Amino acid sequence: MFEGGPPVTASDPDKKAQKKEAKRLEKAKKEKYKQLWRDYRARIAKDSDPVIQARKEEILSGFDYRTFMTRMEEEDFDNLIDKPMAFRGHVFESLVTKEMNNEEENSVLANFILKCLKKPEMLGIARGSLRNPDHLGVVVDVQTGEARVTGMYEVKVGKRLDERAQDQLRRFYGNLEMITRRLNAVLEQVKTTYGMDFIPEGGIKLLPEDEIDKFVVVPRTDKKVNPRLAQDKKQFLEGQGWGMRHSVFSDDNVQEVTGFMQKYYQENQAMIDQDRGKYDVKKQSQERDIQERARLIRTGDKQRK
Repeated sequence: MFEGGPPVTASDPDKKAQKKEAKRLEKAKKEKYKQLWRDYRARIAKDSDPVIQARKEEILSGFDYRTFMTRMEEEDFDNLIDKPMAFRGHVFESLVTKEMNNEEENSVLANFILKCLKKPEMLGIARGSLRNPDHLGVVVDVQTGEARVTGMYEVKVGKRLDERAQDQLRRFYGNLEMITRRLNAVLEQVKTTYGMDFIPEGGIKLLPEDEIDKFVVVPRTDKKVNPRLAQDKKQFLEGQGWGMRHSVFSDDNVQEVTGFMQKYYQENQAMIDQDRGKYDVKKQSQERDIQERARLIRTGDKQRK
């Protein structure tokens, strides 16, 4: 008696039906999370102050949770499940980025300067990452023909401000001063090499340290705060020449956004991991591009000398 035979495979119509059903399920899942996020947004934005509520609605409407998870650095992504408090800090930092940058050109230039602080090699500086604040206040002033760095902002979601935080705050201005000086020295090359041609001819002016805004941005609190702890934090910051500013988002708001992200990942892990793999390939290409642009700036340095 003959046993075995050719393997049984699905017919072409069956395969098409399976693909169609997979696409239908994928679309249904996406719609489910879009609606879930709308529900979260409405709950998070709700506030007794109509101005704050409108601002939160505006920020959250532009928050793309899938892109956020796809483009996170590996270190931050690893915290998603293993270190939820650290991940919560990354979520808050992302929300504050959108909260503090309204004008597109200001935001683009601020982010570019921060990128140069993280990767000084972009400007032909042979050294590793510099201590940098989480955000910069930048004004591109066409009338005066210069861009001004008007503020430095550090985001803190936790309660502690220790010696490490003190050391960070102390270094920020000096590092920023070095980078803006270098940017101005190679301004024309930066404008052409990195497509930053909107930077005015007068370059980038960094306000003196005693004039620049320096704030640690923290969530609004939903709970009763120990007055002594609040006063200690305020005195600590004032001793460093920094003030404190509250975000429109509260501790509970940040926790809700974090909870949504964790739920989304747990139920869509394969898709997100695939998205991140594709983005890693794109990021590697971008890194090679940056290295080539940095080489052009170093070559320009040698030619000027």
